[in-house]
Amino acid sequence: MRPSDISMASGHLAELRERGLGSLLVWHEEARRLRVTALTGGADDAEVLGFADIIIAGYRDLPETDDADALYRRWSARTQKRALQRGMSPTVAPLRVAMRRRGLHLASAPQVIGATGDGPPEIAEEYETDSGGATIAVTTALGYADPSHVLVFEDEADSVDPVHSVVIEVEQASLLQAADIVAGAAYATAHLM
Repeated sequence: MRPSDISMASGHLAELRERGLGSLLVWHEEARRLRVTALTGGADDAEVLGFADIIIAGYRDLPETDDADALYRRWSARTQKRALQRGMSPTVAPLRVAMRRRGLHLASAPQVIGATGDGPPEIAEEYETDSGGATIAVTTALGYADPSHVLVFEDEADSVDPVHSVVIEVEQASLLQAADIVAGAAYATAHLM
């Protein structure tokens, strides 16, 4: 897939804005189409992101206006790491569901941090609480091979310093167990405020 293969329209952005908190603009590689979705976190959630889904934008990524070109330019700059994002899906898919079940919503497209030095690739994602009072940044290594990092920021504060920080080692757990542990720690840490 090349960025030019994706036809993004202002209607996609309007739908993303209308659906609000937790909504995502997703490119489905197999179907070759864009869709706006939100993870509900339920056991029968038909909108769980699959391995063929690439998150292009989250609700927080929206430009001030429904300017599809601006969002497209921002997204296309990240397409170099799309293969890594797809490769990280088995690690982060259960985490996203576990976070959503706790009222923590994926707020923007993930940032993939490629393998540098001795460490595995990582994915950094931002979540919001139901109340919108905090942003939770979670960085997870492929397969939880390295500790996960949770940073909590107050949304009203202009500070770039987190109000809480937690490091969680779950390398011995299964992917589902690790996701549940990290999500539980993120939830608890976000509610310390």
